[in-house]
Amino acid sequence: MPKFDEHTAVEREVARAVAASKDSFGARSTLSVEGTDYDIYRLDAVEGSDKLPFSLKVLLENLLRTEDGADITADHIR
Repeated sequence: MPKFDEHTAVEREVARAVAASKDSFGARSTLSVEGTDYDIYRLDAVEGSDKLPFSLKVLLENLLRTEDGADITADHIR
């Protein structure tokens, strides 16, 4: 029986969420670190995000990353 690789499972789930993201705000960007590209979501794409406390910025990034147009919509994020 193959060993369950939790790291790979998490990477697959993140890749699925990124692929499904609608990116209504144009927040998705790429960060390159030592030859590896990472998808990131820029909070400054949402007006007023600079005034949010850090805890809400974390939640905002999650909403941007998981926006799918059904469960999480642009109206939820605004």
